[in-house]
Amino acid sequence: MGKPKFSRRFRGYLLDMHSPDPPVVSLDRLDVKEYIETYKAADIDSIIVYAKGHWGECYYDTKVGHKHPGPKGDLLAQLVEIGHKNDMEVAAYYSLGFDTWAAIQNPDWAQRNEDGTPNIACINPQKWHNMCCNTPYRDYALAQIAEIAGGYDVDGFFIDIFPYHWFYGICYCDYCERTAMSTFGKRVSELSWNERVGWTARERKVLWNEIQDAVKRLRPEAYVIVNGYFYTEIVQCEDYVYAEACFGTGLPTLLTRACGLKYYQIGPGALSPIWDPRSLAKCKLDISGILAYGGRAMVYSEAQRPDGTLEQSFLDILGAVYAEVKEKQEFVEDAEPVKSVAVVHSDSTLLYHAKTDYSEEFHKPVEGAVESVLRLHYPVDAIYDWRLSPEELSAFDLVVLPDAICLDDARTEMIRDYVRQGGKLFATFKTSLKDGVGNSRENFGLADVFGVDYLVDDATYTVNPFGSFLRCAEHEITTGLSGLTLGMPGPFLKVRSTSGQSVGWHTLPITAQVAHRFVNWGPPPPGMPTEFPVIHLNDYGKGRVVYITAPVFRYVKDGMSWPSQLVANALRWLNPEPRIHVEGSSYVEATFSRQSDPDRLVIHVLNRSVAVYGEEAQPVGATLRLRKGWFNARSVREVWPEKRELEIKDHGHYLEVTIPPVGIHTIITSSS
Repeated sequence: MGKPKFSRRFRGYLLDMHSPDPPVVSLDRLDVKEYIETYKAADIDSIIVYAKGHWGECYYDTKVGHKHPGPKGDLLAQLVEIGHKNDMEVAAYYSLGFDTWAAIQNPDWAQRNEDGTPNIACINPQKWHNMCCNTPYRDYALAQIAEIAGGYDVDGFFIDIFPYHWFYGICYCDYCERTAMSTFGKRVSELSWNERVGWTARERKVLWNEIQDAVKRLRPEAYVIVNGYFYTEIVQCEDYVYAEACFGTGLPTLLTRACGLKYYQIGPGALSPIWDPRSLAKCKLDISGILAYGGRAMVYSEAQRPDGTLEQSFLDILGAVYAEVKEKQEFVEDAEPVKSVAVVHSDSTLLYHAKTDYSEEFHKPVEGAVESVLRLHYPVDAIYDWRLSPEELSAFDLVVLPDAICLDDARTEMIRDYVRQGGKLFATFKTSLKDGVGNSRENFGLADVFGVDYLVDDATYTVNPFGSFLRCAEHEITTGLSGLTLGMPGPFLKVRSTSGQSVGWHTLPITAQVAHRFVNWGPPPPGMPTEFPVIHLNDYGKGRVVYITAPVFRYVKDGMSWPSQLVANALRWLNPEPRIHVEGSSYVEATFSRQSDPDRLVIHVLNRSVAVYGEEAQPVGATLRLRKGWFNARSVREVWPEKRELEIKDHGHYLEVTIPPVGIHTIITSSS
């Protein structure tokens, strides 16, 4: 069986068309030929065409729903036909979770808040209605999807706003109330968080299977994907994974890649604004970042004017970017990432924090951990807790658990055995203090691995800017920090050493900052030293561990200075001789992959100063270092933007190659 056609499509475009009926959006001058000619000029090789948008308006001849009255004829049919004639892959976009037209026509189909009011997406301003798929809306949507699959030669389906996710809220409609009562014997408001999570996960999978059946029964060769890497039950059985990179391209691409499916695709949200467009250099950097992490690009934007004509300036920029992608994609196709450092993304911890504060409590530590590894220019991967296995872990030199509070017994034992067999572990804060569903443990699940026992959370001084202070002994891991007293925001953990060595301890503030008890204008200064460890090093079996009782990766993401130094020291101490890495300034970002046909390493080097300075950014230098014995490099070449051989120098345990100054994106290959 050959590779799917979509695997070679790296230059995609989705024209956002969430358009209400006239007179607001007339679409009376929409010209399909203008669209295709513009797409061809922009080197676009795949398009996603709206079949139904968030307002519930359809762009095909539906017998089930409401067709937007603006476009002449059947827009979907026209774009599929002419797109295929121009060798473009054409998928149908279907908005499942939002449908304002259906909600107005059938109010009982819409999600309800606990007070009975409609659940409207986006608070300020309110926009589209969240729909409930426990209502007859489910049959309505499935009928439309089958209508499209049976009547149109689409290559695939892009399902947006997939319901049954806590991000879109809990529904309290009559249908959900009856389902909750029959399933749990309780009202929706009486369900525990874990009951809600389990219920919605099961419903998600059932609905996904129904959508797959509706499509594959009529069009078995068509792919079906959803927007997002966070639907755990779905991403394991999609044809490929797509995600919007709304906060940069590195971490979202890593998290999309972590799902374990090939040919993942990224929609870079930073490129989507039309009326405040990014510069050409910044657009090139964003798309180059997607390629560097092995992804395919599917840019989306609102480049359609209310009359249906296109805002050409954006697509002109995209064309300049995609002309380069066309030349680069051979160095991305079928490339597998080089394994070295894994940052664990704990979905169990995400769900635990989703009860209260989704972004602050969960994403910051994960982002901080990934960024810390990238600053060292080591190979880095994200790995989901649900994908952890002994085989997967054994591929990595070092595993990072950034505030992974929830870790079930099976994964805890996998991590323990990984370290026992010689793996390196870097864990922080409350990692493993709860089981996989958020129940508290009396001690860390990995207490023996960390070499400490948990005593208590200390929130005494959380009213202060710094809830505690770190004082360090002299050690390789505290280079540049010993002799200093360093502030740590928030609560901290008191732990007791059971094995190993502590090289940093808590010093408490002189007072809590409350009325009539404060010192000067700034934070209350350090007061009483304690013997409670902050930084603890432990040898466990054949492996080595760094455990830090403070959320240092969150501090890194918040921009604090000393935590970045400490984390870098710890990563170097745990993994002093990575198999491959790049040395360069903080603006350098490097990724590492390997292709089998031909057999070669591919190194992408990005100049992140472009994100700050745009066209005025200066080129940055870097040095590639390959550990001897891991890959016997016989030749190293720059293949983009120039083509030239590079000199290999012998430096002890490493082979070194000076990389020519990087403007935006340089691609290096090495053959053995």
